[in-house]
Amino acid sequence: MKFPIVILIFFVLFATSPTYGQKQEPAASTISPDLLKNANAVIRTATTNIEMLSPVDIIITRSYTITVLNEKGNKYARINEKYNSLSSIRAITGAMYDKNGKEVCTINKKMIRDNVGNMTAFFDDERSKEFEFQHSEYPYTCIFSIVSHYSTSFTLPYWVPQPGHDVAVEHASINVTYPTYMKVTHKQYHMGAEPVATRKEGKNRLVLNVERLPAYRLPDELTPDENFYSPAMVLMIPHVELKDFSGDLSTWKGFGAFVYALNANRDQLTKKTAAELHRLTDTCKSVADKVNLLYEYLKKNTRYVNTSMEISGWQTLDALFVDEKGYGDCKDLSNYMKALLREAGVTSYQALIYGGQKGKMLMDEDYPYQVFNHVLLCVPGIRDTIWLDCTSKTAPAQYLSEFTTNRQALLLTPEGGYVVRTPKYHYTLGRMARCAVINVDENDDFKGTIQCSYAGIYWEGQRMVLDNGKETNDKYFNSKFAMSTYTTSAINITTAQSSGIPIINEQLSVAGSGFISHGANRVFVSPRVFSFYITEPENYEETKDAFKTTFDGDTYDTTIIHLTGNYEAERLPSDINYDLPFGSYQSKTIFENGNTIKIIIHCTELSGVYPGTLYTDYKKMSKAIKFNMAYNKIILKKIS
Repeated sequence: MKFPIVILIFFVLFATSPTYGQKQEPAASTISPDLLKNANAVIRTATTNIEMLSPVDIIITRSYTITVLNEKGNKYARINEKYNSLSSIRAITGAMYDKNGKEVCTINKKMIRDNVGNMTAFFDDERSKEFEFQHSEYPYTCIFSIVSHYSTSFTLPYWVPQPGHDVAVEHASINVTYPTYMKVTHKQYHMGAEPVATRKEGKNRLVLNVERLPAYRLPDELTPDENFYSPAMVLMIPHVELKDFSGDLSTWKGFGAFVYALNANRDQLTKKTAAELHRLTDTCKSVADKVNLLYEYLKKNTRYVNTSMEISGWQTLDALFVDEKGYGDCKDLSNYMKALLREAGVTSYQALIYGGQKGKMLMDEDYPYQVFNHVLLCVPGIRDTIWLDCTSKTAPAQYLSEFTTNRQALLLTPEGGYVVRTPKYHYTLGRMARCAVINVDENDDFKGTIQCSYAGIYWEGQRMVLDNGKETNDKYFNSKFAMSTYTTSAINITTAQSSGIPIINEQLSVAGSGFISHGANRVFVSPRVFSFYITEPENYEETKDAFKTTFDGDTYDTTIIHLTGNYEAERLPSDINYDLPFGSYQSKTIFENGNTIKIIIHCTELSGVYPGTLYTDYKKMSKAIKFNMAYNKIILKKIS
């Protein structure tokens, strides 16, 4: 689903129009050394003028002066302003200055490209104005001014003075004016002060300044989620108007009521489709049976296509349209599934959610604002609530992928919005079990079999094998395993389900060489067949106040190597035993019968946010996994 384009505009630094001509901008040499540290660009000054004439007439004038220090900072001196039927770009001006502050060139209208905004959408009304100065002598400085107009406050952008972690800011400010009869709310994040509020000549005014913001460390995968990692402010007009719709967004209940109203009465079906649905479901004995059957009907008869026209970033295409055309995005397909279920006598509700782990936006329970990019469907039940992602073509009904599990969502009902949470699957439901049996002959060549089973979250990472053709899968399996030289054959892939959890089972044969090498009367065995991944801490970061893990899974790896000959063990990998709140990792190597090596590994990962006092232990465990310590080289001595 594609929601309105202003959801995450990081470079929202607004101000009055600059003047050009013979003016010289501050030279890069005047930047304080402490702001140069870890920075690829520096905002010299940036102010914001947001003039709210009414909830449907908002003018935003943005201006900023930015010094680009090196090639990595070039992206922050580019213009990429999106607009659609709810917003417009009224003016863009700008100029570039060399390292001494001398003007090099200015923007003229012909330089600005007007492009289709979203190349992935099948049809939409989004466009963008784009411009980039061509300059390769550093540092250089650009000033820009952009005037925009919004015809609704529902898509009002956030104010984030730092466009990226590697940008420092000398000065930035925001100035908001609005009539005294209007109510405007705001919330700050990582700000040390509240906006200064004044009233004059029938208008309220909010002013907030930030000074001397250094570049900051890029959050890694282990950093706990936040909507903003640097100073930011969110503005909202609780009374929202969008085309012919209006609502009160001061609570999540009101937010949900507004979005529900946008999409009400768009779930009608043709008589032909209704008759087919009754033929399929009238004999079903339970709600779950109906859901499973109709979910398969949905997957068979529709496909995902990104759509967005006018307010259809929020308003679904009518179910009749999807029924006829056979396509839609997440809001369209979930609404269509809702219509199918309604015809079968099953009540369901759409739910707004943020899908994905990277850059995840969180719902602020104290301050409702737009943080969503996806829509699910929820079938409430007394004992078991069923969640459906209607864009998936491979997942079984009732299974949500890591894209949407274990997070808050806003359920859309006729009574308004309700904050709910999607399921968190127990780690035992995400299970990977792999077993390799390898037989090495007297020429050091080997043959063997590998069996793998992937359930739940591991199924998600492996499901591409179900769509790949034979040639693609052959290439994949011939590079998948950690053995140096091998080929695979007799690949057999099957699927199954257990309690609604999808499973992929793989069986294959392998043959190759390189497991062992010789020296004097010793044999050196490199026993690794399988690779395993865990999120690794950044090397430069020694401590954390807290860290997060996002994975819930259970892995069992067994490697059995049968050698030809008779040996005694001279060196085996040490046993590993980590048992910690965020997971466990155990390995054991056994040498038996003079020629058989067994390596048994069990790893459990548990998602959560953990205190920084455990971070050192996490680094030790992740290091043991990264460097394959369970598979350290084995030395055997040949017995004559």
